[in-house]
Order: sequence, then structure tokens, then C-alpha cells
Amino acid sequence: MQASDDGTSAFRIARALAGLGGTRDTPLPLRAQLFPVHPRSNNWMMLARKAKDAANDPACRIRIHTEAKGNLADTLIALLDRRLWLAEQFDMPDKPLRSPAGIDLDDLLAFLRSDHLDRRIAALLPGLSLCSIPQDTERAAGDGAVPAAIALLKLCLTPDAILRDLNLLSEKDHIPVPSGLLAQLAAGNANNRAVRMAWRRLRASGLSPLFAPDALPELGGIDPRRAAAALLIPLRFGATGALGRAALDTNHDQN
Repeated sequence: MQASDDGTSAFRIARALAGLGGTRDTPLPLRAQLFPVHPRSNNWMMLARKAKDAANDPACRIRIHTEAKGNLADTLIALLDRRLWLAEQFDMPDKPLRSPAGIDLDDLLAFLRSDHLDRRIAALLPGLSLCSIPQDTERAAGDGAVPAAIALLKLCLTPDAILRDLNLLSEKDHIPVPSGLLAQLAAGNANNRAVRMAWRRLRASGLSPLFAPDALPELGGIDPRRAAAALLIPLRFGATGALGRAALDTNHDQN
């Protein structure tokens, strides 16, 4: 991992993705999606299913390995869609979208605006997913001005624990991923439906988006499929905080 760190956005995006995990009780490392290996033992699944305790192991009964073909955006969408489904199957208390490393808003914009990073990210990701990703010591937000529509979508897919740490979400509230949001984005976001779904979910979960329902921001020139793919990429703590301040009324009383 250290040898492949060339200081680029592509490396930071691949590193953040490679660090995706689950919880202590229900591990869900990205490598178990990229390769048919057990999420806890790292043994090949064909061997893990032959173990004497396999019948009582949910990871041996539910397919985690995610078949992904096509370009990077298609792959990330498939990984995210399966990951959210797995969270339901494993009854996970939060979205399995946390990573020790994240990207800043400049990296996020670089990914959203062009596919020129995709080949490098795709080349790095399988190898980095086999590495132990250390905790990122850099928490700065970056200087990028992320469109408000992206902020609403990203906040809706952010793990609740992160939003609570940022004092954006109360302890009693929870933000479930709206059913169909990812599919709407992948299909082109007709009539801005995905952003509308995110806005409604944030409000229903106790947050206060700054936008009126009849004046919601749109993706503009951003490809909806790239927006969907970007929802899998973990952000740095400061970057998520910046999105919250830009898209939410942070003076709203969450208590």
C-alpha cells in the first residue's frame, strides 16, 4: 500500500474503498466482495463451507462475492447495491460504508466530473483490498464545491454513527437508505427522483435540508451513474461535515 501511494486522487479513492468494512460482530471487508473468500477467516468460501460450523455461519449461507462486469462505475454500483442488501440480510445496525481512510471533496469532484481516474482506481483496488488500511490521520474537507444535490445523496448514504459524531443526527434517529434510490440514479435520475427521495428521507429522519421541496437542487452536468458510484466511496470526516453544513440547517435542534 505504501509503495503504491503516488499522492493522487486515484490512490486515495482506491484506498478508501479498500478499507470498507462491517462491524466487529459482522465483518464485511471489500475483499470478500471482490474475491470469494470468507469475510472473517479469509479462507476460500469453498473451503469455509466445508467447515464443521458452516451451517451456523451466515456468511456461508449468503452469497457475498459480487459479480461485477463492465466499467468502474458499473462495478461500484453493483458492489454498493449488494452491500446494502447484505446489511439487511445480516441485520446490521448501520450502513457498512465506513473505512479507516477517506477522500476529500476535491477527490470526490475529480471522480464525479470525469472517468480519467477509473483505470488507475480499478488497477489498485483488488490489491489494496488485501491490505490492512491504516487510520487516515488527515481529516480536512478539501476546497471543492460539491453540488448540493450530491451532498443530499451522500448524506443519505452516510453511516448514522458518523452523522452522530458530527452532531448532525440525534441518538434516537436513523437514516434508512430509501428503497429504489440507487436504481433511480443508475437509470438516469428522471425528474430528479433520486434527489427528491434523499431529501424526503433526511427530513423524515429529523434533519433539515436547506431546500424547499419545489426547489430541490439537480445534478446538472454530473452523470447520474457516476453519482451512484460515488455513494460507495467513503469521505473524510471533515468532508462529510462540510457537506452537512452546506446542505442542512445545522442550527436545527436534533434533540
